[in-house]
Amino acid sequence: MLESKLPRELRDMIYKHLCVSDGPIKVDIPDENKGAGSVATPQMQADSHFLNPQFMGVQLAQEAAEVYYSSNTFKLYHDAHVGTFLRNAPFIPDLAPFKYVRDLEVRICFESLVADHDQALKHRLSQLHDELRFSLGQVEKKAQLRVTFVLVPFNDAWNWDDHTVDLTIYGEAMYFNVLEAIRVVVYDLIPVCGQVRVLESIVRRRRDRTNEYFPLTAEEWKEIRPSFSERPKFVDSSSTHSIAAIDPLEEETVRFLFEERWGKRYFLRGDYPGPWPDDNDDEYEEEEDESEDDDDDDDVDIGEG
Repeated sequence: MLESKLPRELRDMIYKHLCVSDGPIKVDIPDENKGAGSVATPQMQADSHFLNPQFMGVQLAQEAAEVYYSSNTFKLYHDAHVGTFLRNAPFIPDLAPFKYVRDLEVRICFESLVADHDQALKHRLSQLHDELRFSLGQVEKKAQLRVTFVLVPFNDAWNWDDHTVDLTIYGEAMYFNVLEAIRVVVYDLIPVCGQVRVLESIVRRRRDRTNEYFPLTAEEWKEIRPSFSERPKFVDSSSTHSIAAIDPLEEETVRFLFEERWGKRYFLRGDYPGPWPDDNDDEYEEEEDESEDDDDDDDVDIGEG
């Protein structure tokens, strides 16, 4: 048997060759599948059985899974699935991925937060806050954890042809709400994690907003943290759906709240419209083209927990 003939160090080298992807692994978990993920990485297709005890035996599958989770970068395409991914290992119910994961990217798409009424919106935003705070709080070796939050504002706020912007206070209110939902999560992670970043993704360009939105040192945050309630303060969406429909006084009240809580009256205006970022601008990252992944019939199901 492999485990009796080779030391663990050499076995880990084999596992890395078999189970570690050259790039990030996209994880998209269907709502009805509470312990599964779809890995859209061709390199993983032939390797997935190395994580299955039926093929490898319990010990080797366990060891391979530990290397798989600790050595890969995982891109979670829905914030609601963070806990499912971190707590449920395919094929190995007793293995908790949060003990091993070292590199995570969590996308927060504003479209997925839209609700029929304000109460439902606040409930969804509270879920976002609670899910991230509890699930990421479970990661055991936070000093080795690199986590990136990618904020994806509404696509329909942008004119894709001439790069001009049709901004509404509704879109900015949602931006405010998302920042409120992740404020405590981000600030609590920064001093204990290897790296924490907050990126903004607009028209396939990603811009690092970490220092702009989360500039406080650990000492400064510790001092003011008690002033922020456990429940974030969210803005109602029904009264902010259109900048043309909202009463000027009401808009001023909302923007005053923006400034009071985040030090800025506008979250998008000021950066756009204006000169479109140069392709060589180091401040921006071009997002990889994942359109082929979306329709890839060869996506690998990494199983149920």
